[in-house]
Amino acid sequence: MLPNGNKEKSEIVIDNLKTASKYAEQDLKDRWEWYKERYIKKMKRRKPMTNKETVERKIGLTFDYVNFLIDNPEVAENLPGKFNLEIIEKDFPRTEKTKIKKRTKETRKTVLVQNSFEVIQ
Repeated sequence: MLPNGNKEKSEIVIDNLKTASKYAEQDLKDRWEWYKERYIKKMKRRKPMTNKETVERKIGLTFDYVNFLIDNPEVAENLPGKFNLEIIEKDFPRTEKTKIKKRTKETRKTVLVQNSFEVIQ
Protein backbone atom coordinates (compact mmCIF):
# COMPACT_ATOMS: atom_id res chain seq x y z
CA MET A 1 0.00 0.00 0.00
CA LEU A 2 1.24 3.45 -0.85
CA PRO A 3 1.17 6.38 1.58
CA ASN A 4 -1.79 7.93 -0.24
CA GLY A 5 -3.84 4.76 0.25
CA ASN A 6 -3.46 3.41 -3.28
CA LYS A 7 -2.40 -0.18 -3.67
CA GLU A 8 0.48 -1.24 -5.87
CA LYS A 9 -0.10 -4.61 -7.50
CA SER A 10 1.82 -6.77 -9.93
CA GLU A 11 0.66 -10.02 -11.46
CA ILE A 12 2.31 -13.25 -10.40
CA VAL A 13 1.16 -16.35 -12.26
CA ILE A 14 0.57 -19.16 -9.76
CA ASP A 15 -1.64 -22.15 -10.52
CA ASN A 16 -3.47 -22.60 -7.20
CA LEU A 17 -4.45 -20.80 -4.02
CA LYS A 18 -2.32 -22.93 -1.68
CA THR A 19 0.86 -22.18 -3.63
CA ALA A 20 -0.08 -18.50 -3.85
CA SER A 21 -0.60 -18.34 -0.09
CA LYS A 22 2.76 -19.99 0.63
CA TYR A 23 4.47 -17.69 -1.88
CA ALA A 24 2.96 -14.57 -0.28
CA GLU A 25 3.89 -15.70 3.23
CA GLN A 26 7.48 -16.47 2.26
CA ASP A 27 7.77 -13.20 0.33
CA LEU A 28 6.72 -11.24 3.42
CA LYS A 29 9.13 -13.15 5.64
CA ASP A 30 12.02 -12.66 3.21
CA ARG A 31 11.40 -9.04 2.26
CA TRP A 32 9.65 -7.50 5.28
CA GLU A 33 12.44 -5.03 6.07
CA TRP A 34 12.66 -3.94 2.43
CA TYR A 35 8.89 -3.36 2.23
CA LYS A 36 8.96 -1.43 5.51
CA GLU A 37 11.89 0.80 4.49
CA ARG A 38 10.35 1.49 1.09
CA TYR A 39 7.05 2.45 2.70
CA ILE A 40 8.73 4.72 5.25
CA LYS A 41 10.68 6.50 2.49
CA LYS A 42 7.49 7.09 0.53
CA MET A 43 5.73 8.35 3.68
CA LYS A 44 8.47 10.90 4.29
CA ARG A 45 8.25 12.40 0.81
CA ARG A 46 4.52 12.17 0.32
CA LYS A 47 2.38 15.20 -0.25
CA PRO A 48 -0.64 15.74 1.95
CA MET A 49 -3.71 13.99 0.61
CA THR A 50 -6.18 16.13 -1.28
CA ASN A 51 -9.77 16.33 -0.06
CA LYS A 52 -10.79 13.98 -2.88
CA GLU A 53 -8.15 11.41 -1.89
CA THR A 54 -9.20 11.66 1.77
CA VAL A 55 -12.87 11.11 0.91
CA GLU A 56 -12.04 8.19 -1.42
CA ARG A 57 -9.90 6.60 1.28
CA LYS A 58 -12.58 6.96 3.96
CA ILE A 59 -15.25 5.55 1.63
CA GLY A 60 -12.97 2.61 0.81
CA LEU A 61 -12.32 1.92 4.50
CA THR A 62 -16.05 2.11 5.22
CA PHE A 63 -16.80 -0.47 2.52
CA ASP A 64 -13.99 -2.65 3.87
CA TYR A 65 -15.57 -2.44 7.33
CA VAL A 66 -19.02 -3.33 5.99
CA ASN A 67 -17.51 -6.37 4.25
CA PHE A 68 -15.80 -7.31 7.52
CA LEU A 69 -19.15 -7.14 9.33
CA ILE A 70 -20.81 -9.27 6.65
CA ASP A 71 -18.07 -11.89 7.04
CA ASN A 72 -18.18 -11.64 10.87
CA PRO A 73 -21.84 -11.27 11.89
CA GLU A 74 -21.01 -11.98 15.54
CA VAL A 75 -19.15 -8.65 15.67
CA ALA A 76 -22.13 -6.81 14.16
CA GLU A 77 -24.46 -8.38 16.73
CA ASN A 78 -22.41 -6.92 19.60
CA LEU A 79 -22.48 -3.33 18.29
CA PRO A 80 -24.80 -0.81 19.98
CA GLY A 81 -28.17 -0.13 18.36
CA LYS A 82 -27.23 3.37 17.23
CA PHE A 83 -23.64 4.54 17.14
CA ASN A 84 -21.12 6.76 15.42
CA LEU A 85 -18.28 4.94 13.70
CA GLU A 86 -14.73 6.23 13.70
CA ILE A 87 -12.02 4.26 11.93
CA ILE A 88 -8.58 4.86 13.41
CA GLU A 89 -5.94 4.56 10.75
CA LYS A 90 -2.60 3.37 12.05
CA ASP A 91 -0.55 4.94 9.24
CA PHE A 92 -2.64 8.10 8.85
CA PRO A 93 -3.03 9.73 12.25
CA ARG A 94 -5.90 12.14 12.70
CA THR A 95 -4.93 15.71 11.99
CA GLU A 96 -8.36 17.15 12.57
CA LYS A 97 -11.13 16.51 15.02
CA THR A 98 -14.42 15.60 13.46
CA LYS A 99 -17.47 17.23 14.94
CA ILE A 100 -20.57 15.10 14.66
CA LYS A 101 -23.75 17.12 14.61
CA LYS A 102 -26.56 15.60 16.58
CA ARG A 103 -29.71 15.34 14.50
CA THR A 104 -31.76 14.23 17.45
CA LYS A 105 -31.49 14.59 21.20
CA GLU A 106 -30.60 10.93 21.72
CA THR A 107 -27.07 10.06 22.74
CA ARG A 108 -25.12 7.73 20.51
CA LYS A 109 -22.09 5.73 21.47
CA THR A 110 -18.98 6.13 19.37
CA VAL A 111 -17.47 2.86 18.21
CA LEU A 112 -13.76 3.15 17.48
CA VAL A 113 -12.17 0.53 15.26
CA GLN A 114 -8.60 0.15 14.10
CA ASN A 115 -8.11 -0.41 10.40
CA SER A 116 -7.54 -4.07 11.20
CA PHE A 117 -11.23 -3.88 12.18
CA GLU A 118 -10.99 -5.01 15.75
CA VAL A 119 -13.50 -3.17 17.90
CA ILE A 120 -11.43 -1.37 20.55
CA GLN A 121 -14.16 0.48 22.44
